[in-house]
Amino acid sequence: MKSEAKKKVAVFLVAALIATTVPFNFTSVKAQAKTNQNNKYSVRVNAEEEPVTVDGSQQETTKESQETTEPSKETSTIETSTTETSTVQESSTTDITTTQPVTETTTQAPTTEVPTTEAPTINPDFVIENGVLTGYKKAATDTTNKEIVIPASVTKINANVFYQYKYIEKVTFEQGSLLQEIGENAFKECTALKTIELPEGLQIIGIEAYRGCSAVTEIKLPTTIKYIYKRAFYGIKKVKELTLPEGLQKINYHAFYKMTGLTSLTIPSTVTSTYEIIGKGANVTTVTFANGMTKVPNRVLLNANSVKKVILPETLTSIGYQAFSGCTQLSTIKMVQTIKKIGESAFKNCTSLKKLTLYKTVKTIGANAFAGATNLTLKVYSNSAGKKYARVNNIN
Repeated sequence: MKSEAKKKVAVFLVAALIATTVPFNFTSVKAQAKTNQNNKYSVRVNAEEEPVTVDGSQQETTKESQETTEPSKETSTIETSTTETSTVQESSTTDITTTQPVTETTTQAPTTEVPTTEAPTINPDFVIENGVLTGYKKAATDTTNKEIVIPASVTKINANVFYQYKYIEKVTFEQGSLLQEIGENAFKECTALKTIELPEGLQIIGIEAYRGCSAVTEIKLPTTIKYIYKRAFYGIKKVKELTLPEGLQKINYHAFYKMTGLTSLTIPSTVTSTYEIIGKGANVTTVTFANGMTKVPNRVLLNANSVKKVILPETLTSIGYQAFSGCTQLSTIKMVQTIKKIGESAFKNCTSLKKLTLYKTVKTIGANAFAGATNLTLKVYSNSAGKKYARVNNIN
């Protein structure tokens, strides 16, 4: 018992000694909650007091020991509000109003701008059905009809669409034109039209498509053209020269009839089918057959009574039936040594033809090939088809 009492006394003495040497500073926080009309609450923190209640709940706050300095006499007030504004005011009493900020995050999917292509505006005066231009709403007598632009989407211009539109001076075609055919009488008697320039892709020019377009001074045809039908350019008077493009296959009856200004015509090597393409009443004096041609087509210059000179290519092997028949003014034609066949009535009634050489390469001469060529002298070789023909037909 005595030893136990001694222990207690010793503990007490140690505690007393510590108390006298290490001063303790208990800080108490006294919190008083007060609610105002804005749902604010204030917490007043006073040094050296023991607080404990915030909004009525029992919370004991123990402030750990700090440096032993004399407690500050300043009073801090912390004011917390539910609004989004935070303000700090410094004075002997500091009010801090805080709210928890609300951050709104909006995630927006990235957008890609797709360029828009405006559809070409098509003249409302055009009537187009399934790519075929079937009509034009403006009257033929409308003097404002000076220029026509054909939409690229048009594949065919139907018959008579611009027939007798006498005020049209120019017709153009949009880039990328899909036009393949110009129908019968499509631009017939457009007497103010000055040029004919047709787009690549066009294959067919119909019957009398440009007949009577008397003011036209130039014709430009695409390399894709295949067929020119009868009287297509009949009566065009101011075009002087015309070179038809390679790829053309068929030229029909009187395609260039009464083109009174035309003096020179070049026919491509690809043409295989023709019929009296110039006829009587023209002024064409020189016709050239392009190099590469192997046969002068049947009846190509039948009755072309204005033609004076014909130029044949070195590739030629055959002259077709009635090819130059009725060319009464033909006086100059140089035969080439590659020719093997001269067709029936090929030079019939060529009354102005005076001299012609038939080489040994010629193996076949058709009936009446030179009939009616009353002024012709043939130069032939012995033991040749030419010699035999001259003897049978009493040609010197």
